Amino acid sequence: MAAAKPENLSLVVHGPDLCLENYPIPEPGLNEVPRKMHSIGICGSDVHYWQHGRIGDFIVKKPMVLGHEASGTVVKVGSLVKHLQLGDRVAIEPGAPRETDEFCKIGQWSPTIFFCATPPNDGNLCRFYKHNANFCYKLPDNVTFEEGALIEPLSMGIHTCRQAGITLGNKVFVCGAGPIGLVNLLVAKAMGAAQVVVTDLSASRLSKAKEVRADFVLQITKESPQEIASKVEGLLGCKPEVTIECTGAEAAIQVGTYATCPGGTMMLVGLGSKMVNVPLVHAAIREVDIKGVFFCNTWPMAISMLASKSVNVKSLVTHRFPLEKALEAFETSKKGLGLKVMIKCDPNDQNP
Repeated sequence: MAAAKPENLSLVVHGPDLCLENYPIPEPGLNEVPRKMHSIGICGSDVHYWQHGRIGDFIVKKPMVLGHEASGTVVKVGSLVKHLQLGDRVAIEPGAPRETDEFCKIGQWSPTIFFCATPPNDGNLCRFYKHNANFCYKLPDNVTFEEGALIEPLSMGIHTCRQAGITLGNKVFVCGAGPIGLVNLLVAKAMGAAQVVVTDLSASRLSKAKEVRADFVLQITKESPQEIASKVEGLLGCKPEVTIECTGAEAAIQVGTYATCPGGTMMLVGLGSKMVNVPLVHAAIREVDIKGVFFCNTWPMAISMLASKSVNVKSLVTHRFPLEKALEAFETSKKGLGLKVMIKCDPNDQNP
C-alpha cells in the first residue's frame, strides 16, 4: 500500500475569511530550495490584509497564502544550489528580486521584487514552501527556529537604525511598543544609543519595553501631538536626534515631526492610512529629514547579532499555536493580546 503523500496545509485569506487549505507541495527550480516550515510569526501586515484586504496600493484580489516571518528545514535543493544542503536550518528573507535592475544594483528597493504574502504573491504560512536559495540563510546551531523567524522584524530594526545613522550617545524616540518598535529599541541600544524613550497606548507593552532596555516609557492618553512631543523632550532632557515611528498612526507621525530635533531624522516604519496629514512646514523649516524604510541585505548582520547574543529577541514571543489552530492565533494577534504570536508548522516539532 502506497504511503500517503504529506499534506501542505496552508493558511489562505479569502476576502474577509481565513481558511486552512491543502496546496500542492512545491518542487524546486534550478536555484530554489523547498523547506519544511517550522516557525512563522504573525505580522501586523498579515492581520491588515485579512481585516482590510489591502495595504496602500497592494490589494488582495485573489486567495493568498499569508506569512513572511519564517524559518524551516531544507528538504530538497535545486541543481544550481551550492551553499545549502538537505537538513540545513534556514531563515527566509521574504523579498527576492525577480530581475537585477538598476535599483537592485545600488541596493535600493526595486519595483520588480517578489515579496511573500504581498499581493499577488503567496506567503509561507504552510507546511512546505519553496524560495530563491540566495535569500535563504543557514542558521548557526545556537540560533533557534523562532529566532530565525524573528530575523524579519529584527532586520527592519537593523536597516532603520542604519538609515537613521544612530551612533554612540544618540537620544532616540520610538513611537509604538509592538514587535517592530521593540526590535528598533533593541538595535538602537546595540548601536550605542545613550537613551531611548518608547511611547504606546498599552501599559503592558510599555512594561515589556522597559524589560528590554527602554530608558523611559510614556503611556499615551488624550494629549495633543505637541503635548506628547514636549513630554518626550522632558524625559530625554532634549529633543531626540532620531525618531522611529512604528505605528503608522497619523497622530503618532505628527508627534514625531514635532518631537525630532532640528537637523534630526524621523524614520517612517509603520504602515497606516494611504494619506495622512503631517505638519511638513514644521519639519522643513527645522531641516528634519523624513525617511521611509524597508530592507537592504540585513539577514547576515541579524544572524551575527543573534549568534553573538548582541540582541535577545526570545522574550518577544508571547503566544504559540500549531498550524491547525492558525485562525485562533490570528484572532489573538488581532486583539492585541501579548506581543509576537508564533505559528508552529511542523506537527512533529513544536519547540522554539
